[in-house]
Amino acid sequence: MPPLVMIPKHWGKSSFGKKSAIHQVQFFAQYFHEMLKDLDLKPAIITEIMDRKSLCANRIHDMNIDVDSMEVGSDSAPLNLVSLREFLEVLAFVCQIKLKKRDFEWDSGEMQSQMQIFWRHWELSLTVVSRFLLDLSLVGLLSKVGDGQFRFSHMTLQEYLAASFSVRLFGDDPNMLQNLLSQMRPLHSRWNREMLQFTACMPQLYDEMFVEFCRLVLKRDSGEGVHCEFVQDFLKERGASEKVQEMVCSRLQEIRGTDFLIAGLCHPSLELRNRVLCDMKKFSMPPDPFAQADGTVVELKQIAEDCNSDRTWYTRAAAILSVAQIAQMDHCQMGKERHDTLCWVLDMFGSHIQDDTCFALVTSLGICLKGVGKDVAGADCIMLASSDEQLLLVFLNALKDRSVNGLWDALADVKAYSEGLLDWVVSKSLIETGQWPLRHVLLFCEQTADIDSARAKHFCRQLLGRVQALSIETFQTEQHDLF
Repeated sequence: MPPLVMIPKHWGKSSFGKKSAIHQVQFFAQYFHEMLKDLDLKPAIITEIMDRKSLCANRIHDMNIDVDSMEVGSDSAPLNLVSLREFLEVLAFVCQIKLKKRDFEWDSGEMQSQMQIFWRHWELSLTVVSRFLLDLSLVGLLSKVGDGQFRFSHMTLQEYLAASFSVRLFGDDPNMLQNLLSQMRPLHSRWNREMLQFTACMPQLYDEMFVEFCRLVLKRDSGEGVHCEFVQDFLKERGASEKVQEMVCSRLQEIRGTDFLIAGLCHPSLELRNRVLCDMKKFSMPPDPFAQADGTVVELKQIAEDCNSDRTWYTRAAAILSVAQIAQMDHCQMGKERHDTLCWVLDMFGSHIQDDTCFALVTSLGICLKGVGKDVAGADCIMLASSDEQLLLVFLNALKDRSVNGLWDALADVKAYSEGLLDWVVSKSLIETGQWPLRHVLLFCEQTADIDSARAKHFCRQLLGRVQALSIETFQTEQHDLF
């Protein structure tokens, strides 16, 4: 932390007004406390600053300043809360927007010229107000960093005050807001990002001007969609706005379009695909990707099923994964999208599975099944929901040859479990005949401790029979003698 400004020992007559120095500190601290309420500062920062305020009051008290020696200058209006706040706001705005620096030299020509431009209280001398604030920098707002150089004690203070002044000065005029944004280029820079957020979320920025501000921010997006994320952050903090949300979706569609969206969802880069999927989820865009009119999921399925063209295997694999992930998005849970996607994945096991896309199908099956059934603490498996169990058993009963598809192995890989699935496997004698994947049989063993004794006994009987039987014929002959 930079060294603090010490209170001058030569205090005597001044134009501060006929008030005690301690009262001045209390007056200023009132303003400071109100401003802290508007800021979302970390508790440690607030504690440190408030400690400085207390230290300042104690030191002034120890100096025994003569109250009667402080007289009101004839050419100055009395200080008030509004003028003190505006001085800090102007100072922050000049540092943030005009000079684009944190450390400032108060007596420099550029600082004085810019302050004179934006300071509107001509009845108050800048020198008077600045002397009061700079001399009392021990309160915690300003810190001294060198000979005649100061800075705001925390960058958040500068950004907040600059944003407050910007809204008060430009918040009623769209043209002035546009001019403000032009001085903050690039908006995504670390220097401008927080002030942009503060400006958009200021209560003094009326709703209609907030919509206009968002429109101007979106208009400046260069094609990457970064500004759409900015506006989405505005909405999270300020509150929902249907008009702004429509503008975000429209801008995203304009930037990317369906072709760019499909290209991103079928890209072999997992990072790029996840970025596109995150944007879809974050912005609920497109609003209904499963609709025929939209065509996003329809085209992805066509790509995934197209085994006879020159499409690369990783393009088809990416399309399969993207369909499954889109089906899990909140704005795609209103109808039968997830159910239809699970049916499609199961159909793919029976008709379109290939070695190069098998991993994508297995992963997609796990995505569709996961998180829908009853979650069991500590269970290292996917507990099938009742609807998924019924659908899965229908597909299993329709299978004629295990070698045609990899659904049995896929269920073992994703560790799917339900009592109905266990009953089906036992009823088909797939354990004792050695057809069901052994790794899945081990999972069944782990889960039988929590099921009823009759089912567990039946399962263990067949498992033990498989271990001891020399052949299926021997098992069928000896099964009645095992227990």
